Amino acid sequence: MFGFSGCGGKKYKVDYNGRKDVFENAKDYYRAGQKVEVWMRFIATDTDYAFYLDGQRLNPDYSERKGYIISFTMPAHDVRLTYSARNSMVYDPDPKREDYVVLEYSHKVFTAEGDRGYTVTLSTCGEDSYLLEKSEDDETTSWQVSYRVVMDCNRIIKDEKLREWQYLEEYDCLDGATTSCKMRNDDGSYTVASTNKMPSDGEKSLSLIYNALSKYMTDENLK
Repeated sequence: MFGFSGCGGKKYKVDYNGRKDVFENAKDYYRAGQKVEVWMRFIATDTDYAFYLDGQRLNPDYSERKGYIISFTMPAHDVRLTYSARNSMVYDPDPKREDYVVLEYSHKVFTAEGDRGYTVTLSTCGEDSYLLEKSEDDETTSWQVSYRVVMDCNRIIKDEKLREWQYLEEYDCLDGATTSCKMRNDDGSYTVASTNKMPSDGEKSLSLIYNALSKYMTDENLK
């Protein structure tokens, strides 16, 4: 985190990913709680734009005078504002869909005899279904599940503010174990919430994710 003190309190940085010149009214630093508003006036025709704050999609306003208007409240940490542009008129006669990991929950215990633990992975699997896999002791069990599991996990991620853990101070776990949850962001990047960087009740928050996943590890969903 990079911030500095001055009149009116500490300020934090907005990283424009090297494209600050694309945005108007853009400043480098804002105070926590301050409204940030920038806009993109020069917009290519037949192009779809998406805007992201720390990997999560924003919903911009639009006006004929300013173009896309991107606004958010500055949090008490540095942020990254990025965008993507895609030509909406390019026809792809054979679009290729690649499956990806939506979420990965991992629990590891480190001992003198070796490491042990398990990993639960939730991935896309075709158009409308998802694959849930638990790997433990060199054995993997798979379940075919619905989008409901994604909704359940996303609600917990939002309520427990798991994506904000990345801004906490890192420390070493003293009990020789670590639990983590890797979450896919809207822009395709990933954020990790871990017991190495968590609030005081963090272990409980992570256990909610595992409990949500385990509800779908049933015989009727076995693949």
